[in-house]
Amino acid sequence: MSENKKFWRVIYSLTLVLTDIFAYYAALIIAYELRIFTEILLPVVNLQFTLPYFLSLWWILAITLFFQLINGLYYRRDPLWIESWRVLRALLLSFVVTFAVVSLGRMSGDVSRLFLCLLYGLMPFVFVVTRLFVKRVMFRISPFQERVLIAGAGDRLEGIARSFESEKFMGIKIAAVCHIDKTTTKAGLDKILADNSVDAAILVHAAADAHNITPLFSHIHTKVRKMMYIPEHGAMDMTNAETGQLLRSQLGYLSLNNALQSSFNRLIKRFMDIIIAIILMPLFLPVLIVLIAAVRLTSPGPGIFSHGRIGRDGKTFMVYKLRSMYKDAGKRLEKMITDDPAIKAEWEANYKLKDDPRITPLGSFLRKSSLDELPQFFNVLKGEMSFVGPRPVLREELDKYYKEKEVYYNMAMPGITGLWQVSGRNDTTYADRVDIDCWYVFNWSLWLDVVILFSTPFAVIFRKGAY
Repeated sequence: MSENKKFWRVIYSLTLVLTDIFAYYAALIIAYELRIFTEILLPVVNLQFTLPYFLSLWWILAITLFFQLINGLYYRRDPLWIESWRVLRALLLSFVVTFAVVSLGRMSGDVSRLFLCLLYGLMPFVFVVTRLFVKRVMFRISPFQERVLIAGAGDRLEGIARSFESEKFMGIKIAAVCHIDKTTTKAGLDKILADNSVDAAILVHAAADAHNITPLFSHIHTKVRKMMYIPEHGAMDMTNAETGQLLRSQLGYLSLNNALQSSFNRLIKRFMDIIIAIILMPLFLPVLIVLIAAVRLTSPGPGIFSHGRIGRDGKTFMVYKLRSMYKDAGKRLEKMITDDPAIKAEWEANYKLKDDPRITPLGSFLRKSSLDELPQFFNVLKGEMSFVGPRPVLREELDKYYKEKEVYYNMAMPGITGLWQVSGRNDTTYADRVDIDCWYVFNWSLWLDVVILFSTPFAVIFRKGAY
């Protein structure tokens, strides 16, 4: 690596350290103001809004920066949702250590434990937001961008390049795309790496050309600072994989866990659903009552309808929705499919119609805003659905579209929202929807559910792919 690149890497890391220092003191001031606000209920213990007092808490900052460092937050380049999890994990560890120091060191007279809880409650949000802003600014400047070579065989390389460049939070600049074939040589690769000042490489595997690709991949690995590997398309997903190695034989292996097969993980997911339902219920019930009345007043028929869907382990349950269609919607659909081949083809492809005449004017608004799904709160409370999961589907959809992938769908409870809803919804094909559902199930984590929940309001507000 050239001295110039090393210099900018150091500047990059120092900028992130300074960003976290700023975020820490911003959170400290906000936490102080909130602690003063609670003085009516709980007396303030030795809190003084003075510069010396804030500077005396440098050791909390030091603990925080240490855990940020060992979690790779000053040199790694991850997507926003992964970096947010690393920030949260680092802050949780630093909170445990800081709280232990205050308690065991009998420092509660100097550092209020409630103040400490407020501080660490604010820091995840403040840290992520400030990092998001600073990284977006930095990655517009060329020296801070990571120049990447994409190399491999097959027709996926350009699509993979677009995917990585769309992740603005990673600061990746695709410097070159190299299609490896029988004519590719090590000397040719060296020229591409040198001419494009490549920092890192993304290697795309293709089994058909493994005899030629593998030695060239190994050669690239010796020439770049970092290498990312993408397995062959259709191979086992390795997103949640953990690496391991046998010391005596130097045998490397990947460990893949099926998270939703764990009873403990299912219990945690169910517990989160109940907590969210309890928090949202006071807001949800008045809105639901008003919407039920609006549906009944604007078109004949009930306010809520139920329909059979397939749940976890293939069990059938009745899903609740606000009625968004006319009472005779079934007859209208049957007639449209019979009379219009184009409508029939669209229905068979997506199980939806973009310009659906069965939908009432109010129903169109309810669907685009996703308010028609509010009654599914009751499905969540009954343990038939989760707040996050695959979309509940009909048996014929599983048989026609999921086929052998039905086993993934059956592992999870269907969700009110999910990865598909925040990934373009109806702008994606049904095949994409199946793949997205399968990916979610195979790579489930509690943090993934949290990210999807926080992304859902933005998907609803901007109505991407909604109809």
